[in-house]
Amino acid sequence: MERSEILQGKLSQNEQYFHRAYEQIVLLDNKLKDLQVRYNRAKRDGNRSFCYTIRLKMSGVQGVRNVYRQYIQHKADTIVELRHDISIAEDLADIIH
Repeated sequence: MERSEILQGKLSQNEQYFHRAYEQIVLLDNKLKDLQVRYNRAKRDGNRSFCYTIRLKMSGVQGVRNVYRQYIQHKADTIVELRHDISIAEDLADIIH
């Protein structure tokens, strides 16, 4: 198996991980919007205990979302590096052949 084929496989796998993580970020953003609506409603109605509980949930979801954002940034960097490596490997293969 050629080096560029191995790199293509790694690239494909990393792109799948990237897209899956992106979908999770979208879901977490939607969850945060829903929690924000609930928080605003509880605050408007003067339910301080619910406000506290909802803020804790929001904080947890934001933390998870931030971890996913770091992960997706790492995967994006890896994808860029792999594409660069594939380009170099293909150029070298053309020169050799």
